[in-house]
Amino acid sequence: MASYFDRPSRSESESPFHAMESIHNSENVLQDCQEVMSGLNSLHEVMDKQVKVGEDFRSEVREQMKEICGRMKNIEEQNASNATRVPETSSKKKETPTELSITTRNLIARSGEDLLFKVPDGWNTEHNLEVRDKLFKELSLKFGDRYTNAENRGTYFNYYYCTKAKHKSTSIVIHNKVRELDLSECDITDDGLRILALCKQLRKIDLNAAKEDRTTITSVGVQYLAMSCPILHTVYLRRCRNITDDAIITISQHCRQLMQLNIGGCQQLTDTSLMALGQNCRMLKCVNFNQTRVIHSKVRELDLSECDITDDGLRILALCKQLRKIDLNAAKEDRTTITSVGVQYLAMSCPILHTVYLRRCRNITDDAIITISQHCRQLMQLNIGGCQQLTDTSLMALGQNCRMLKCVNFNQTRVTDNGVIGLVTGCCKQSLMEIHMSRCVHLTDDSVEAVMESCPRISILLFDGCPLITERSREAIEELSGPNTKMKQLTWTVY
Repeated sequence: MASYFDRPSRSESESPFHAMESIHNSENVLQDCQEVMSGLNSLHEVMDKQVKVGEDFRSEVREQMKEICGRMKNIEEQNASNATRVPETSSKKKETPTELSITTRNLIARSGEDLLFKVPDGWNTEHNLEVRDKLFKELSLKFGDRYTNAENRGTYFNYYYCTKAKHKSTSIVIHNKVRELDLSECDITDDGLRILALCKQLRKIDLNAAKEDRTTITSVGVQYLAMSCPILHTVYLRRCRNITDDAIITISQHCRQLMQLNIGGCQQLTDTSLMALGQNCRMLKCVNFNQTRVIHSKVRELDLSECDITDDGLRILALCKQLRKIDLNAAKEDRTTITSVGVQYLAMSCPILHTVYLRRCRNITDDAIITISQHCRQLMQLNIGGCQQLTDTSLMALGQNCRMLKCVNFNQTRVTDNGVIGLVTGCCKQSLMEIHMSRCVHLTDDSVEAVMESCPRISILLFDGCPLITERSREAIEELSGPNTKMKQLTWTVY
């Protein structure tokens, strides 16, 4: 054990002053520790609250997930039941608009992009809007952007296989940004076209009748569609029997970007439709009108023998300044829809016409033939057979003005010997090669003799069915046709 003297001496740091300072520092440290403990207690309380909030959040998320899974399971079960469900009978209670039981019997997936929706009876346009929004929300949840992204997928809807979609009892729910629609196989009505009016970006619609004529849509529905879809550029309405000029006029006025139009077989349409298209549709490239084609201004030949055309239609043809040949012969029954007024307008506007066929156009008079002879100086072939209002005046006008006339047919008209003589002794006597004057009951042997004497190039002469022509004509032909004759066909009737 060390002695007292062996202990170290007290240093300066152990002086009373320094001891008091150490005690003071200890008090500060204690105070700091108390503040830290207080902060830890507050942090613990905050953490407890966060844990409770997190548990509540997780519980809420779990409930939402269960709800979503349940809804998806119900949709899948309903789709499966709809696929095997037998057709409903008329006695079954109709589904009401409050029931969101959307039938998807015809879910088409051509190219993975086409989709058809059918909803039960009782839905109207307002309900369709509500259903469409909810339906596409569900589709977005289930399929992502496959059917809801209009720019990528939802731009084309094809209803080609919907032969059983009777539109009287169903409604179609479509995306409002659809661009092309093929309804050629659907029985759609004017109410359906009103629904389609929601598709402001619609550019092409096919309403052609696939098999039988379509009678379920009228001009009212087409007008509503045209006024609501102004950027339509392709419209097919073939064999829609109830379409009138009002529908085509509305299309021409509101769809100024129209490029293709098919209205073939729409038998109620008249020339008014053609005039409206010509006035308003500058971008029009192709149009089918009553199984014919609307013509280009530089067309040279036209066969309208099977068309129901009127004087207004002939006025439109006046734009074809390069027209050389036109066939307006009546194919079956006599044609009564054109008169001398329309033919005169056409002749004055198309001066290089060289072939004109007007057989059995009953309302053609001498005025039309006079105008043709005066304005169409290159005329080479003319058929006016069966135009029973024509007289000698027409033949005389041809003889005076048409130097290049080679073939003329005036069968079954009221002409006499004076008209024939005026024709064959006129300026065309050197060019005439073919004359048809059968069944002209007023002609005599004088006409045949005049032809044989005045027309050295005549090769075809038909005058059968002329009761006043006798054996004298045969003798004149034998006498006047020399060894160098070029006669190819000679027909007459022996009485």
